[in-house]
Amino acid sequence: VCRNFFGSQVDSFETNLETPLAPGRQVPAVFIRAPAILRTGANVKILANVALESTKDDAVPKIAPVAVQDGNLLGICFHPELSNDDCWHSHFLSLVKEHIASRNKKRKMDVLSTGKERLATKPKTAAVTKSIVAA
Repeated sequence: VCRNFFGSQVDSFETNLETPLAPGRQVPAVFIRAPAILRTGANVKILANVALESTKDDAVPKIAPVAVQDGNLLGICFHPELSNDDCWHSHFLSLVKEHIASRNKKRKMDVLSTGKERLATKPKTAAVTKSIVAA
């Protein structure tokens, strides 16, 4: 990731992006002192790119990813909260829901295999411990 890739705050801009999150339409994106993603790993899914200005240097990419996902991790280089389009927020919430469902399924499987629920953190007081054990 390259910070302030598109310039300072006076270089802020809006553009429309194509993304699989909104098939058949473009999604507005507001870039303010925005970074750009210059390289991604093999498992990273690119959700949106932005075209870069032409250069004579072939080493400089012609497009840069500005929204990526790796499993339940989401990286966005622009400000989705500044547009009226909620596709990025909806996608983020779906990732959260999937993660919670997966965690709950794993927890249920742990309970079935061990006969008791394991706590993610240790209780801080005896009262808390007693109320959890009683439940």
